[in-house]
Amino acid sequence: MTIGLSPEIDLGPVTVAWHGILTAAALLIALLLAERLATARGLDPAPMAVVTVVAGISGLVGARLFYLAQEDPGRLLTPWSGGGTGFAFYGSLILGIPAAAVTLRLMGRPVLAYLDVAALAFPLAMAVGRVGDLINGEHYGPPTDLPWGVTYTNEAAHVPEVGVAYHSGALYEIVMVALLGAVLLAVHRRLRRPGEALWLVLGAYSLGRFVIFFWVRDVPVVGLGLRQAQWTSLALIAVAIAGWWLGRRQPRGRTERSGETPASA
Repeated sequence: MTIGLSPEIDLGPVTVAWHGILTAAALLIALLLAERLATARGLDPAPMAVVTVVAGISGLVGARLFYLAQEDPGRLLTPWSGGGTGFAFYGSLILGIPAAAVTLRLMGRPVLAYLDVAALAFPLAMAVGRVGDLINGEHYGPPTDLPWGVTYTNEAAHVPEVGVAYHSGALYEIVMVALLGAVLLAVHRRLRRPGEALWLVLGAYSLGRFVIFFWVRDVPVVGLGLRQAQWTSLALIAVAIAGWWLGRRQPRGRTERSGETPASA
């Protein structure tokens, strides 16, 4: 695969980034898919618009803060001063999920039921969003002569050298989340316990990223041969296992008090 696109597009006086365009597209896809899934699961789809906006804004802030916590902690109190480049996606989940949960609670909606819907929509939306990273050359791995290696020809790409094929963590993640999303859409009606889909998606996604980052070279190893994203993956896998275990103690089909009853499986 050869990519010659620049990470940014000049539109006269305005410059836009592929990363931003595809992130916006991913949020729109997440909203549309979540609304359909909410309806299919017997929930009112209306809250998903608010949840998407809250998760999008809080996720952006969380990604910025998590990046600075790792790279430049002194700027945590002024995260947008001196430019706003640099984001770590896991921060989006760490802040975005609690922010969405609080929003749903304030709206009087069943928190876990709606977070399940958002989780089910997440992988396919993420597959679209990660295309921006692929275009940019982010999360590149070592050079490779395998047929799925990615070669960049634009000098603005983030790889060490143009004209060389690299393993692409972004490409691997796109494939991973696309497959995960397809499986979830096929079996989502079987995931009826509140939180069941949320913990499954969080655990599966974190496990996938843990494996993928063995091929990523644009971030350093921080300890025991693992990168920061891998350590965060392990922490989120532990959270997912704990959440799944606690959820298994609840009877199947039980819902939070909300006046809404999910459709039968």
